[in-house]
Amino acid sequence: LKANMAAMSHILENSSLKLRPHYKSHKCAALAKWQIENGAIGMTCAKLSEAEDLCDIGIEDILIANQVVDPVKVRRLADLANNCRLTVCVDNIENITALSSAAKNSGSTIYCLVEYDIGMQRCGITKKEEALALAKHISSCDNLVFDGLQAYAGHISHIEDINTRKQMTEDNCNKLKELISYLNKNDIMVKTVSGGSTGTAEIKAFEGLYTELQAGSYLFMDATYRSLSLPFKNSLFILTT
Repeated sequence: LKANMAAMSHILENSSLKLRPHYKSHKCAALAKWQIENGAIGMTCAKLSEAEDLCDIGIEDILIANQVVDPVKVRRLADLANNCRLTVCVDNIENITALSSAAKNSGSTIYCLVEYDIGMQRCGITKKEEALALAKHISSCDNLVFDGLQAYAGHISHIEDINTRKQMTEDNCNKLKELISYLNKNDIMVKTVSGGSTGTAEIKAFEGLYTELQAGSYLFMDATYRSLSLPFKNSLFILTT
């Protein structure tokens, strides 16, 4: 475990990429705190209840790397944002408006990342014009801050051939650069670019575009990563009969 943390620190030490590890990999308060103590800028999580757990244990900077749309959960999210720096992903005008209204009622500030579908085909927008419209809407809303983009390409993470993994990551990087350039030309500044994973950590540290790495598996290492020749080792084992 300690060797894996040291290996990740070594990968990132000379890059602009900061570690925001994913809580879903362990869901353990002690390990989350340990990751922060060892240089992580904050934590990534998958859903609101995980963000509430992280806030309860004193994590001050939390990203929910998904959309929160249920009205009850939107209100809980707005309340939670009073107790930490809370960022959430968005890809829909109506959701942004709901977040703004809830944050205004709670007296909190919610940071927003526009999710760009970089190939996962799960959530997010696909056109630069959509990204611009969402970013402008966030900027015009009370109690919301446009902080940048999420572009997560989890479908690349486990590709065994390093050249294929590099090429696909580079192709996505070029798409993302075009989007950022388009937003900048339209007076929208992109501060944060969040995404990446254990399987692409070394590639993204070298390319210099992303600002946050959402890697989680590096700590324990999934057995499925063994064939990728990554600088991490399995640190958790189960003996069964």
